[in-house]
Amino acid sequence: MAKLRLIWVANAIWCPTGYGIQSKSLLPRLKRLDCVDDIAIFAFWGSEGGIMKAYGFTHYPRLFDPWGNDVIQLHARHFKADAVFTLMDTWVLAPDYGVRGFRWLPYFPVDHSPCPPAIIERLRTAYLPISYSRFGWEEMRKAGVYSEFIPHGVEEKVFRPLPDKGKWKEKFGLSRDDFVVGMVAANKGYPARKAWQQCIEGFAAFAQRHKDARLYLHTLTTSEMGGPNLREMLAFYGCIERARFTNPYYLMLGFDQPELAQLYNSFDVLLAASMGEGFGIPILEAQSCGVPVVTTDFSSMPELTAAGWKAKVLAKWFTPLVAHQVIPDPQSIAECLERAYEADRGKLAKVGREFALGYSWDKLVAQKWAPLLKQIAEEVTVRSHKPIAMADLVPASELYSRTATDEGVKL
Repeated sequence: MAKLRLIWVANAIWCPTGYGIQSKSLLPRLKRLDCVDDIAIFAFWGSEGGIMKAYGFTHYPRLFDPWGNDVIQLHARHFKADAVFTLMDTWVLAPDYGVRGFRWLPYFPVDHSPCPPAIIERLRTAYLPISYSRFGWEEMRKAGVYSEFIPHGVEEKVFRPLPDKGKWKEKFGLSRDDFVVGMVAANKGYPARKAWQQCIEGFAAFAQRHKDARLYLHTLTTSEMGGPNLREMLAFYGCIERARFTNPYYLMLGFDQPELAQLYNSFDVLLAASMGEGFGIPILEAQSCGVPVVTTDFSSMPELTAAGWKAKVLAKWFTPLVAHQVIPDPQSIAECLERAYEADRGKLAKVGREFALGYSWDKLVAQKWAPLLKQIAEEVTVRSHKPIAMADLVPASELYSRTATDEGVKL
C-alpha cells in the first residue's frame, strides 16, 4: 500500500478563520496516520510570495487568481501529490479543476437549497466529493451526486465549560448580572449571510423587555469586508447602548482558541440565526462550552441545534447562485431569546456538551478520515509526475474566460 502525499487547499493554518482553525486541528492528526507520507497546505488566503514551512507543514502560496485556479496543477506536481483536498466553496473553482492530473476531493459547504448548479457542475470532475453536513449530503443525493459525509470537529478539551461565568463576563467588559447574547460571525458581504439585520432587530425587541440584556459582537463592526456598519445598525434599532464589541485589532490578530472558549463561557446564549450555513462551527463550539444556541430552521443549523432553539423562516431569498437561502424571522428570534432567558441553562449545558463530544476530532479521524485515506492509499499504485514546463502555465485570459461567466456567476 502506498503512503499518500496530499495537498490541502484552504486558509493558512495560522489564520483565525473557520477554514484555518479546522485545518489546524485536523491536519496534524491526519499526518500521523500510517497511510500518510506528507501533507502540504496550499493557502489561497494567508500566504503569498513564496514557499514556507510553518507548524510542521509546507505552505504553498497563491499567485494571481484569488482561489488558486492558476497554480494548483503546478503545486500538485511540484509536491508530487497523490490527491488534492479543497476546504472551500467549490463554485469559485475552474470548471475543469478535477481533470488537471490529480485526484480532487472537495471537502465543501452547501448552504443553499437546492444545491446550486455551479456546485453540481464542478463536482462532476471530482474524484470523491465530501460533504461536511448531513444537509449538504442530502442536497447532493437529491441532485444525483454521490458524496461522503464527514463533519467538522471541535477541540473539546479547549472548548469546555469553565467555572465562574461571572469572571469571564467581567473579563470582556460585561457585568456579572448581565444576560449576555453573543454572536461570533464574520461581517462580510451584503446582503449579509449572517443575517445581522434580523438578529439585531430580534435582539432589540427582546432587550425592550429585559434591562439586563446585552449583545456581545465578536466581529468586525465596520464595513472593510463589505458587510454593513453594525454600529449604525445598532443605533437605528435603538440598542447601541446594550452592545459590546471585541477590539478589532485582537479580533484579527490576537484571539486564540483558549481565549475564544473564555468568550463563549461569558455568553448565556449564542445567537447564530443566519441565512444559511455550510456547517456552523460556532454553534458546535458554544455547545461544547455548555452554552445554548439560537439558530435558523434551515440548512445545516437544525442538525447542530441540540441545546437551543430554531428561529422560524420568514421568507426565501433567491441568491446569485440560482438557489435559495432564507431570511430568519426577527420576531421568532426575539421569542427564542425569551425562551433562553427563562430556560434551565444548567440542564441545557449538559445536553449541549454531551452532543458536542460526538464531534471530537480524535473520534472523527478514527471513524471517518482514517478509513477513507486508507482506501485512497490502496488505490494509489502507480505515481506519474511529469516535470513542470513553462507550457503548463494557464494564461490569465484563458482562466477568466472560463470562470467569469460560467453558470451566470461572476467571480
